[in-house]
Amino acid sequence: MRKTNLIGIHSICVDIAEVSIKENNFVIVVHKSINYEMLKKQQNYNDLVDTFRKLGYNYNVLLTFEPNTNLNKEDKAKILSQLIGCKVGIKN
Repeated sequence: MRKTNLIGIHSICVDIAEVSIKENNFVIVVHKSINYEMLKKQQNYNDLVDTFRKLGYNYNVLLTFEPNTNLNKEDKAKILSQLIGCKVGIKN
């Protein structure tokens, strides 16, 4: 994807840690809503599928969104801090 200037999609895919192959489906589970929203845009999805085809894979590409609810408060604060660019504290 980097070689074909699909940097945005590449950076999202680097963050995906859960994929599986079920029958003829390549299932991508996305835990961040912003990443899911970006990948499901028609052009981005088409580019993703096209990349699979160019690599010789003829899977159906399925995107699913499952929020990561296993994070504790500290992890959520750290992620939020990274997103907004400042320190986030936790009130008990």
